[in-house]
Amino acid sequence: MAETQSHALTGPCIVFVSTVILLMNNYVIKSWKIPTPDLCFWRGLMQITPLLVLLACNRAPKIRRQDLLHLVGYTLASGIKITSYFAAVSLVPLTELTVLCSTIPVFSLILSRIMLGKAITPLRVFLCLTVILGVVFVVQPTAIFTEQSINASPLSNETLEVIEGEPVPNPTLQVDSQTRDIDYYLGLLLTLAFAISCSLTHVTPALATEVPNQAFLFCAGLGTSLVSFVIPLLGIEMYLIQRDLSTVEPVVWLLIFGLGLCSVVFQVLMVMAIRRTLPTIVSMVRRSDIILVIIIEATWFGSFPSIFGWIGIALVLISITGITFADKIETSLSYKYHRRCSSIKQENEDI
Repeated sequence: MAETQSHALTGPCIVFVSTVILLMNNYVIKSWKIPTPDLCFWRGLMQITPLLVLLACNRAPKIRRQDLLHLVGYTLASGIKITSYFAAVSLVPLTELTVLCSTIPVFSLILSRIMLGKAITPLRVFLCLTVILGVVFVVQPTAIFTEQSINASPLSNETLEVIEGEPVPNPTLQVDSQTRDIDYYLGLLLTLAFAISCSLTHVTPALATEVPNQAFLFCAGLGTSLVSFVIPLLGIEMYLIQRDLSTVEPVVWLLIFGLGLCSVVFQVLMVMAIRRTLPTIVSMVRRSDIILVIIIEATWFGSFPSIFGWIGIALVLISITGITFADKIETSLSYKYHRRCSSIKQENEDI
């Protein structure tokens, strides 16, 4: 009995540890401004190398011709997923980034309907709309919210400095509309690209059930490395091809390798967790990152969401929980409905 309980706790603990690793990764990336192309290249290479060794030691899996297209799509989606995520981390506040990433189940439901033909029930539609509403409250787009409400909202990130006895808003924490329009919304678009591409990587394996996991992991690493060479075409610096490598400080290389390794460890731990516990439990524990970010931001940086932000976070957490357990909720409601109908029918017959 004790062994069973211990095994049941292993999966959630692994998910929580992997969530903390990814969160610390994000704060390091945000603090040190590591170039996204280099980070993606070495991250992908770290994932490819052990898989190449594994494939060399074992017989390479046979891939059906009809699955090759799925693998190509998975490779491209994986590259976009990792690259857009690393780029968005440096542009969007981590609280908002974490909440926006919670839209992945919404896109997964939509893509499951389009690609797999799975039905979307009214309950799931309602919960998806609630998630979107919560994201709107967290992001507070200027088309809906005024700049004054964003900067001067109670419990917002604004702090007051006392100058000559008068409290004055700290200008370093004010929302600059021009910066918000360029960098901030670019980060939102990248986060949206991450959520969609991540949903694609969740749905695609269901179309190619005979493809082994090693092949998907290899394609994910390959896609990440390949996309990293496309980014410099957009004018973004890449140390590996645009600088004299001797001019790059050793600590930068250490951070690049360390961050890439932590990212790979996160993915491996998630695979281990999925094999040890239910996907619903994995999804629930993963959403603890929202709470962890709020605690870190409040403790270390004295930064709190606005009132609208709190409402949005609550809506997202409740909705994602509902989506996670939607099957059980719908089954329970259906059972109660049919039981009630049977009871009414029996009462009418008795009358």
